[in-house]
Parts: sequence; structure tokens; C-alpha cells
Amino acid sequence: AALRGRASRRLEIVTRRGEGMVEVLVRDNGPGIPETVRENIFEPFHNSTTGGMGIGLSLCRTILEAHRGRIWLGAPREGAEVIFALPMQGGHDARSP
Repeated sequence: AALRGRASRRLEIVTRRGEGMVEVLVRDNGPGIPETVRENIFEPFHNSTTGGMGIGLSLCRTILEAHRGRIWLGAPREGAEVIFALPMQGGHDARSP
């Protein structure tokens, strides 16, 4: 929905390996995520779209944390970016520095 009406639609999925972690970046060239929404976007029932219940990103966070992972928003110059990380087999806990 964020890319609806855009002349050029771009959705990128990038993976990278970190210290014991694998990160997945999902980035688009839509209108981005307003600052007023960013601080609560992972809270349950926070509906930042026009057609959802507001549990999608909260559910993602719960599942990732149950597997010692984490999820956060990036700060791209254009569009929106959501990044999540999970430990590789035998990897370090995502909450460790």
C-alpha cells in the first residue's frame, strides 16, 4: 500500500552477516514513516496504516525476540526501512553488544 500510486516502485531485501547474527533489511521508496509513528510502531494495536489491525510489527517483534532476535527501523534517505536480526546457529545473543 505504501508504494501505491508511485511512478517507480522499489522494494529491496538485503541480507548481511554480522557477529554471530544475520540481518535482513527490507527497504522501499515509499513516503517513509513519520516521526510521530516511529516511536510506537512496534507496539500492539498501533495502526499506522489505513487497513490493518495494528498487530503485524508487534507480532514480528514477539516472534523475533522469542528466537533471541530483534527488529528496528532504519533511517534511509528515502522511503522506509525495517531491519531484523537473528542469531546464526551457535551465534551470539542479539542483545549482546
